[in-house]
Amino acid sequence: MQASNLRSESELYPTGHTRNGASTHTDSHVDSDLDNGYLETISTEEGSSECLKVIYAPQFEFEDMLAPILGVSDIDAHVLRSLLPVHLQSLMLMHGWMYTQHEVRHELASICPDGRCTIQQLAGFRDSSFHMKRLSHLYREIAYVDYTRLNGDQRRVLFPLVDALAQLPARWILQLLDRLRAAITNHPGLLLAASGVEKNDPLLGPLVAGIRGVGSKALHDGLINELLVSTSAVLAVTGQFPKLQQLAGLLKRWNPGHPLPGAHFIGLLVLEYGGPAFRDWAVAWLGRFSGSRYAARQLGWDQAAGWLPPDHHPTGGSTAQWLLRDLTAAMYVYPSRHRNGAAALWIRVRRSPTQGLLRKDSQLLFDDVWFPQDRVQSLLDSVGLILP
Repeated sequence: MQASNLRSESELYPTGHTRNGASTHTDSHVDSDLDNGYLETISTEEGSSECLKVIYAPQFEFEDMLAPILGVSDIDAHVLRSLLPVHLQSLMLMHGWMYTQHEVRHELASICPDGRCTIQQLAGFRDSSFHMKRLSHLYREIAYVDYTRLNGDQRRVLFPLVDALAQLPARWILQLLDRLRAAITNHPGLLLAASGVEKNDPLLGPLVAGIRGVGSKALHDGLINELLVSTSAVLAVTGQFPKLQQLAGLLKRWNPGHPLPGAHFIGLLVLEYGGPAFRDWAVAWLGRFSGSRYAARQLGWDQAAGWLPPDHHPTGGSTAQWLLRDLTAAMYVYPSRHRNGAAALWIRVRRSPTQGLLRKDSQLLFDDVWFPQDRVQSLLDSVGLILP
């Protein structure tokens, strides 16, 4: 399969407007307007009505999908699973991974109290530790698929909610995420129920108690942050840079838990993929954040790193890992480039359910859609999710 030839928004909409009617030309006032407090407030009733007008338009076929989030109908485990068919499995897999990793570190601390294990001690531990074996089984299920190499049907099968969000105006993206957060907050067990891991999952089922132990807020924040960074990355690789500018400004007024990393990440995305037309805006925007050049280099974004000044405060060690972890939602997404320079966007999934879902829908993934498994560990290592 050849890499997708992604076109910019201006190529897709030569009249100078995006699919949502926004100008594709940069606006020097967009950031200042937002800085001065611009944030259109939409009441629940008006917001639902206005969103549905767009969603019911011929180019959008998401009314059934998004109606529960808009409050038009109830959201339950079945509805949530249809919105996030692979996302919830990935979320639970990573929380199961982090819980098991904590157990492994606890065991290691009892074997090597000073934190220094010999090669022989580590080898013996890997062979004998129940939790270490479980961690290895979990690791084999962690995979990444390249969104840019999926066809439209495959994107809708695997990532229907992100695919829908990326086609809405910036303020509605945040409104829908707010409503989703409210729905899952009001029903603390909804994510676990929708994921299906409690009843019939031999790998994650035994870890349900540990996953619950991380707390509902951690699961909810994790989901919303992953949706935010993945939607932002999709906007970047599909050339919707004016919308990303608006989204960055709106995030300053939005509080899903950790809004600033999302705004920081958007600035880096615009700088790397937006090209010279958006360089001045992105560099100025990133001036309010620390560690931007370091993060760009760690992600392999040579263009963005080359346009950024040296970081005022050098970033290293665990601080660097936490920066990258915040920006990418613990490497839920890895935007990069193909060898020909075209944009690539790797999104984390759980391998076996993803393959099963596509097989059920008569879809087939070529090998080049999957991130090389021998390199997955390097992505996890970059954000501190390591195998001992």
